[in-house]
Amino acid sequence: KLALVIGNAPNTLHYQIIQVYLLFFYTDFMKINPGFIAGLFLVVRIIDAFAAPFFGALMDKMKTPWGKYTPWFVILGVPFAIFGWLTFTVPDLSSTGKLIYAVVTYTVYSIFSSIITIPGNAVVPAVTKRMDERISIGQLSFLFILVGALIVQVGTVPIYKALGGGNDAKGFSLFMAAAAVLTILISIFQWI
Repeated sequence: KLALVIGNAPNTLHYQIIQVYLLFFYTDFMKINPGFIAGLFLVVRIIDAFAAPFFGALMDKMKTPWGKYTPWFVILGVPFAIFGWLTFTVPDLSSTGKLIYAVVTYTVYSIFSSIITIPGNAVVPAVTKRMDERISIGQLSFLFILVGALIVQVGTVPIYKALGGGNDAKGFSLFMAAAAVLTILISIFQWI
């Protein structure tokens, strides 16, 4: 049960980081125009609306030697974690370079963010047909969702400020690097 649902903590952490801090990060640290960011967010959400059902159908048709769902924990978890870190890292580029960097990293990160929960949700009915077990898994899942949200809501600002030592952009990058390592380790645990 733990392996099925523990991924909800880092998934929620990443999702909450995008929702709460990405606009702030792009405008204050990368100095990108808020209007451009609003357009980027809209276009990427539309892409996500098509990517998630397409990926779900693709995953449902594929079979691997390691199982139908479990390899996806690592296949999706590793690039998701890496692009989460890259999205919250300020590159040493020109203004145009930063715009291109933001578009590429956020688009990839957002697509992975929208599809990463699909294997975890799809595997539960394959693991058990018992309704009481499914309810128990759902309750445990909700606990990890709350943990991920709590870390973002309460811990993000003190953590990135402490890690940055006065350089908040560096602190954010280090915070997301730590989140990436945790996400990768949890993905590997879920796969095993």
